[in-house]
Amino acid sequence: MSNKELKKLVNQIEAQVHAANCSEQIHLALIKAVDYPQPFAYQHNYHITISIVSLLLGGLLLMVPALDVAFLPNWNNPGQGHWIFVWVGLLACSAFIFYLVFSRARQLSSLAKMAFFKDALFDNHIIKKPNPSSREMSRHFAEFLRGNHSREFREFYAGEYVGSEHNFNFSYFHYHYVDKRIETYVTTDSKGRTTVRTRTVYDHFDRYGIIVPFSFYQNIQIIGDSLAQLYPEKYFTGSVQFARKFKVRAGDQFIAAKFLKPAVVVAIEDIAQVLGRLNIELNTTGELCISFTDDNVLSVKQRYDLKQPVEFYQELVANTELRKLQSTLDFIHQLMKHSDSNF
Repeated sequence: MSNKELKKLVNQIEAQVHAANCSEQIHLALIKAVDYPQPFAYQHNYHITISIVSLLLGGLLLMVPALDVAFLPNWNNPGQGHWIFVWVGLLACSAFIFYLVFSRARQLSSLAKMAFFKDALFDNHIIKKPNPSSREMSRHFAEFLRGNHSREFREFYAGEYVGSEHNFNFSYFHYHYVDKRIETYVTTDSKGRTTVRTRTVYDHFDRYGIIVPFSFYQNIQIIGDSLAQLYPEKYFTGSVQFARKFKVRAGDQFIAAKFLKPAVVVAIEDIAQVLGRLNIELNTTGELCISFTDDNVLSVKQRYDLKQPVEFYQELVANTELRKLQSTLDFIHQLMKHSDSNF
């Protein structure tokens, strides 16, 4: 098949993967790469040869003025200035070919990553959802009050967890916010005179997390990263290790004490070894938000890509585990077990 035909096939597969609503649809799209009659790759030998020749000719033209060989064109000589345009054209041709080669390779790599990631979400019963309003979410959790310049959700997914004692729906989010600040700095001119100046700096941050229904306790914040403190009461668990990492604020100390049983304190200390800069919020409306800085909770380990279509397809159709997500959901399940009045 020609590069043109392969390009058409790649675009078809890409469109099918984008539109897929289940793993089977992704598998049907990617089986076409396995059935492809030759290595699933663009053929660029001809293009690369032209590019190399163009580079060599361009290099030769560049060296001509220094060589000063009479029979070679020299753009420094009167009437031969047009050769500089030939040199520019040769370099432009070579640059375009290299861009073409790398962009096509990047397209195949991106297609494999997209298919594998989307299939992993389906394997774990997770679907993409529209991003919520940051303003609306800031009414639910202090986590989303961050950002004095801008706030937005960049990803939002929904899934279901089935546990030994509790089942629950969950939402996974990626929240991006920007803090604006004025910075003062000093400049020195050539005469040693100093001037105090100011400039505006925009600091970008990302937080990730999971939101679940949690009706057992309300109005508690466990703060491991800076957060607006919504409740007046402080509570201390008695654990030195816990106190080093977290502050607790609550609407009622008695409720905080009931929630933070010794087993819950240990569970929080353990998950803090897995998730960085952890916050846990139980709000007034019966929801729990656990947030952190780890960006790899939905990351998948992919060994193959479309350079090895058979191996990639075999890896694709196998069930993909999201182990860090599973650990986080297992932790939330622990909180529910220990909070359940029947436990």
